[in-house]
Amino acid sequence: MLERWIVKHWLALCIGCLGMGAALRVTYHLRGYLAVGGEWMIIPMVFLIEKAIREIKDGK
Repeated sequence: MLERWIVKHWLALCIGCLGMGAALRVTYHLRGYLAVGGEWMIIPMVFLIEKAIREIKDGK
């Protein structure tokens, strides 16, 4: 079941992980330490955008 979910959402997972990785590097460089901030919301936001795109595409 998890494998099907990963296959279905692989693009959003890749974009979210790469975006979050880049954001964490930038914020670590700016702050000088690892903290929990808005950059951790990148992956959930990518999934919300993916869901909106699918709903628009399906006409819901």
